[in-house]
Amino acid sequence: MKKLLVFLLLCLPFAAANAQLSAVGVVGNDGYSVLRGSYNMGVPFVPGLSVVPQAAMYSRDGMDTMYKYGLGLNWQTPFLDILEIGADGYYTPKKNGYSNYAIGAYASLDISHLMMGVIPMDSFKIGGGARKTYHTFYGSPDVDINETDIYAFIRGAKGGLDLGATYTKAIDYSEDVAGLAPAWLDIPGLSAVYGGFLDYSLSVDAGYTYKIVRPYASYGLIKLKEMKETDDLRLGATVNLSVVNINAAVEWYNFSKKEGQDRERFYTLNASVGF
Repeated sequence: MKKLLVFLLLCLPFAAANAQLSAVGVVGNDGYSVLRGSYNMGVPFVPGLSVVPQAAMYSRDGMDTMYKYGLGLNWQTPFLDILEIGADGYYTPKKNGYSNYAIGAYASLDISHLMMGVIPMDSFKIGGGARKTYHTFYGSPDVDINETDIYAFIRGAKGGLDLGATYTKAIDYSEDVAGLAPAWLDIPGLSAVYGGFLDYSLSVDAGYTYKIVRPYASYGLIKLKEMKETDDLRLGATVNLSVVNINAAVEWYNFSKKEGQDRERFYTLNASVGF
């Protein structure tokens, strides 16, 4: 945890207007815990551009604590304010016989103004992106595998209601992944961290904001390489207290979807504060 806190604190002197500091914690059985932090800060003299340093840690019984460090760039283009583009990268240092690094990019377009009121929405975003991940497994010999993922998403909002969906697909692996499993896998739509190679995932979510409270629910279908399709359900609520947002959720994930197997349960608490 000290490494994560030091990384984020080093970013504070570079804070600009419209900055936001966020922290997310996830806990489960058998010593399972995930802690994520990010600092979204505007860039002076560059309208619409923000820089987002990120850090995370993951631990559970029977493994060494792992860390991940990343940096994101997001730009709400001022010359075409319905377009947002971004890029990110991260690095997971060697632990538990494994390490990785990745780079990615995305673009989204708010087409609500282009629909000429045919579908009256406050916002309606569509977008997609791609990510390249480089895995290294340490052994005799070492094994290097390159993974290419693509994803598409859609989000809409009307009044207090908001809806969204994301589909992610691994389209290429440079080597056969049979018998291998990354120690750290972030699955779109899933708060918890797991291990394995992703085949595909589909997540949908819905929320409704009433005054300062937004209850929400999300459901996901997840397929990992060499495993059957499984699913995930999350229920939670966010409270918006002016510059502070607080969110709590409970999540049920069936790791293998075996007959009669109980779902793993995770609890999430996160908060963000604006400056």
